[in-house]
Amino acid sequence: MESFILVPTDFSENAWVALQYAANLAADTKMQLKIIHVYNQTENAATDQMNTLRSQFNDQFPSIDFNGSCLKGSLNENINQLLRDESYKLIIMGTKGATRLKSVFLGSNTMNIISQSPIPVIAIPENVNYILSKVGLLSNYKNIEIDVMKKAIDVLPNSFILTLLHVREDENEDEEVILDAWKEVVKDKTNLKKVECRIGIGFGVNSIVNAMIKEEKIDLLIATNNGKSFFRTLFNRNLIKTIAMRPQIPVLFVKA
Repeated sequence: MESFILVPTDFSENAWVALQYAANLAADTKMQLKIIHVYNQTENAATDQMNTLRSQFNDQFPSIDFNGSCLKGSLNENINQLLRDESYKLIIMGTKGATRLKSVFLGSNTMNIISQSPIPVIAIPENVNYILSKVGLLSNYKNIEIDVMKKAIDVLPNSFILTLLHVREDENEDEEVILDAWKEVVKDKTNLKKVECRIGIGFGVNSIVNAMIKEEKIDLLIATNNGKSFFRTLFNRNLIKTIAMRPQIPVLFVKA
């Protein structure tokens, strides 16, 4: 059975960046693309914009099929309807929507999609290129992370290096031993060839995470949107929203 990446678009610049990212990922994972635009203007205007996007896409990605549809109604409702088809494995969308189009703004819907989607969602910031050499996982030594990684591996190329990112408020030598042991568990359970780890120390989790991402040259961050995860216990409740809406790099949200 074919597997699909679902890419909502509002024809904004960020949506085009997300679509380019999705096209490259589709080529690497042998998945198919399904592009949707949910409109509240006239159908003819939406169709014209989709045809323009099709032409732009075919010029840049001539070897990848363009499967685009314009749908009436709400973005969330249409996505929920489409996801009843189990061939959809991943959603990729931008975090900043159009400013001049009378369409459903992706930026205002991204968090809702992330929190409700039963399948993984990648949130794409502006001005990002497709690179998947090094992937980071926010880690707190929980078994849920194994399930998250298995689902992530299912939609990503298998050649990346995984770096476990853990944040704590003060230095603790025992923590390094624990993380190093957890690294071996993750490596064994996921069959990944190379797993690294990094501990960030201090207050202000958002800034520490962003600093580790920069220093470790992480290309994609993996996080879980499960309400029972370490986001609720280790970090403040607004962290997941901050990461989702103001990502420094693409973020893959996985519901475990």
